[in-house]
Amino acid sequence: MKFQALAVSFALLAHSSEALPSYRQRLPNGDRVPCPEGVSGCAERVEDYQPPLYCPGVGHATCAGGSVPINPFGEALKGAGHQWTVELCMADSDGDGATNGEELGDPCCTWSATQSDNSDMLALLRSAEVSHPGVDTSLPMVYKKYTECTPDEIGPIEDPEVESYFLPGEDQHVAEFVINDFEVPHGQITTYVDFAWKWEECAEVDCYITGIEAWADNTAMAHHNVISACVDEGTTDNGNVIVGSAMDSEGCETVGGWAPGKELVFRAPEEASQLLGRVRSLRVNFHYDNKLQVPGTRDSSGFRIYYTTTPRKYLMSGIKPIQLSVSPALRLPAGEKRYYITGECILEGLPEPVKLVNYGWHAHEVGTEMYDTITFTGQDPKLKSLVFQEPHWIFDDQATIDVLNKEYYLNNGDHIHMTCVYDTTSRVKQTIIGPETTDEMCWHGFNYYPYSPNMKCKVGNVWTGSLAAEESALEIPTVHPLSLAPALNVYPYVKDSSSTDPTLSGAELMASLKKPEVCFAEELNMEFETAEALQTALNIDMQGTDPVLMAKGLAMLVNVAGCACPSSTGFNELRPDLQEGMRSLSSNSKPMAKMIMERLGAYDGCDFSNDAEAPDSNDAEAPEAPVAADDPEAPGSLEDKDAPEDKGSIEDTNDTATTPDPPVKTPAPSSENPEYESSAPSAMLHLLYAGLLGPLAVFTFASSLCL
Repeated sequence: MKFQALAVSFALLAHSSEALPSYRQRLPNGDRVPCPEGVSGCAERVEDYQPPLYCPGVGHATCAGGSVPINPFGEALKGAGHQWTVELCMADSDGDGATNGEELGDPCCTWSATQSDNSDMLALLRSAEVSHPGVDTSLPMVYKKYTECTPDEIGPIEDPEVESYFLPGEDQHVAEFVINDFEVPHGQITTYVDFAWKWEECAEVDCYITGIEAWADNTAMAHHNVISACVDEGTTDNGNVIVGSAMDSEGCETVGGWAPGKELVFRAPEEASQLLGRVRSLRVNFHYDNKLQVPGTRDSSGFRIYYTTTPRKYLMSGIKPIQLSVSPALRLPAGEKRYYITGECILEGLPEPVKLVNYGWHAHEVGTEMYDTITFTGQDPKLKSLVFQEPHWIFDDQATIDVLNKEYYLNNGDHIHMTCVYDTTSRVKQTIIGPETTDEMCWHGFNYYPYSPNMKCKVGNVWTGSLAAEESALEIPTVHPLSLAPALNVYPYVKDSSSTDPTLSGAELMASLKKPEVCFAEELNMEFETAEALQTALNIDMQGTDPVLMAKGLAMLVNVAGCACPSSTGFNELRPDLQEGMRSLSSNSKPMAKMIMERLGAYDGCDFSNDAEAPDSNDAEAPEAPVAADDPEAPGSLEDKDAPEDKGSIEDTNDTATTPDPPVKTPAPSSENPEYESSAPSAMLHLLYAGLLGPLAVFTFASSLCL
């Protein structure tokens, strides 16, 4: 069995490391602080336990967060290493006479982030009156004081112990893996490389992962990594570079991954663990980003796996309804403040409801907002819908959000709407969906248990558009539905969210391509200084090409396909030399480029005579809107129950992190943990058009939204 992986990545940004949304999870009642009078940026509650208006940015001068300056409590939190400590708890940061712990409902300073699944502690927190620890005019009316705590109630808060990853009676094992002083290449910006370690502790017995921690040594250049466990030993050269990738190796299964903000990759809930199976080596696929091409920099990043041979009641897994990593047809226009990619699906294939553990998102440098709306089918009369949102999403803070104790369950028929929002005002040309940091992605994933092998949530199409400054992204389903989206803003999505086989067939790649409705002449005018440069680009032999260059090459071919005919809308906006160059493309391109251009219909109805008329883009008729999403006849619509099952697509590529589907061993479709029988993992098959897809298949990462 192969897993998919939720992609994760990061770069050096101008964001302040003192202001990250995930810090709310590091504080008691961090998502329950009321918005003080006179403070801007308040948010309406999304949970019943929150006040009507709460303060998302507890450490900031405004409750909106994501900005400087930070308030007195934010300064104190920074001084404590952004962790809840006894000293921070006992301090009175805003000088209002109440300690930070008293204001946040932890007067005795006993809470820690590792207790997120402790129902008794959660009940105490929820029953406490909370005020803002960074604003001196905000005080709880009634609260327990530190001086009223008994000696047994008082901390200290301790760092997570090894025991916190295990249950009583479980055998406890910890394995640590460190990269052996790798010199980061400086002749290129983006580098993907694999490291390996021989590891035979689980060679003869089934092992179960209860937690993974990871760390970056060279934080300036570490972009993300993906950790895989392999059946055969593969290497005896521990921690050094190996040839080939676990992502493209038979018998290797992804078990997790690191990204900024994800030092704790995941900690398994008490009832479930992640199946590791029987393996002989560990590998990590690492993405380095040397933007300034600095020579001589080195890295010794690493990770730590906590595991046991004792199975728990359930297995945990993940589902990734949207995981756009490489999509040659989809691109984000430059100069847009709030441009979105959105999609929807309906859950199916569950024999019983599954419990949500956590959720998370992924995008790159210009990703700024994330939204999920889950509309339930009535399993709980009190819970009609659920909203997960981060209106200040930050590229270098990709921690997952724990919801284990909120008792959310997913079932067949539940509708999920997902949106990524981008700010491209810093870009001068289109941004493609691809593996490089300056490209973009859109990932939405959820972890759950018990594992259900037939669970899926099929997204037939994704669509794009612009939001006004004050417009809510949560209103996209009603204000900007798929049925009203222009055809040029609708893109096929063929990735199966439940697929355990990351193989990308040539047919699936072709299905993900789409000829643009117009010629993006400005893009090609900027990209190619001469017609000869365009011809040279099309004549590159793609076989064996670096995956970053491959993604850009595919996107370029899609752009060219939209401008290939003199009758294309916008053709006249091409420079005269490029117009002339387009006339020779149909006969002079390499076979692979020609095959893709023909598949896109680039030459359909073309008149290559010099007298051909090309419409001006300003005179183009509005494209016909696609069939409504709820039309049963619409291919890929939510009701398209008879559509053939998708096995994967180019979207399967690159990046990290949701808890992956269990490897090597395949559990029976029962909620109880079964007796497992050995089964060989499915091999990565040779792909159709292997020269084109092979390099991209290397970046088919696993779904570890234990992101």
